[in-house]
Amino acid sequence: MLYTYTYQRYFIMRYIGNKDKLLEFLSENILNLDLTNINTFVDVFSGTGAVSNFFKNKFNILSCELLHSSYIISKSKIELTNDNIDLNKMKKLIDNLNNTEESSGFIFNMYSENGSSNRLYFSESNGKKIDSIISKINEWTTKKQITYNEKIYLISTLLEAVDKVSNITGVYGSYLKKLQNNAKNKIELNFKSTESKSKSNDFTHNVYHGESYDTLKDK
Repeated sequence: MLYTYTYQRYFIMRYIGNKDKLLEFLSENILNLDLTNINTFVDVFSGTGAVSNFFKNKFNILSCELLHSSYIISKSKIELTNDNIDLNKMKKLIDNLNNTEESSGFIFNMYSENGSSNRLYFSESNGKKIDSIISKINEWTTKKQITYNEKIYLISTLLEAVDKVSNITGVYGSYLKKLQNNAKNKIELNFKSTESKSKSNDFTHNVYHGESYDTLKDK
């Protein structure tokens, strides 16, 4: 199965099976159906939410994904708006995370240059930086200094940054023998805006984490 670089509102992400290139085809065929009294779009096995994100201004969205990282990316795109995220606070927290000191932890030891597992998914510096950022987000969560939505926002921003400096050709099943130029770059979290919740419609969007049938059967 091939991977593709796909644009998904916030960033370019390496993800197997993304439907970004099929969105116009899906839209043409779905919207030409008789949708009388149908106002909810159910997106199971939703991945990083490209399809749900495309249709969210036309339907209520029920989206579900088992892979936790994909759930976070999808939720950040589909559910988070200016109404449930304080963007000024997020700017300050991202600056704080970018300025944290490097620390050795799980990512460094298991996946990084000079780590104990002798893998090369990340440079030593980036591996340690990822560990320090994760530690800081966990600290803020434990101390209840950030909400759940804010945690989702920050982790999705981290996932975006990680993808840009990972030392892989396509997917994370393997790593390259030498650090490529992108992997030598210093990891940096970038602030991203969220959309304003439209005042012209009453659409409600919910993204869930879990096995799709069991999670959505009573929704």
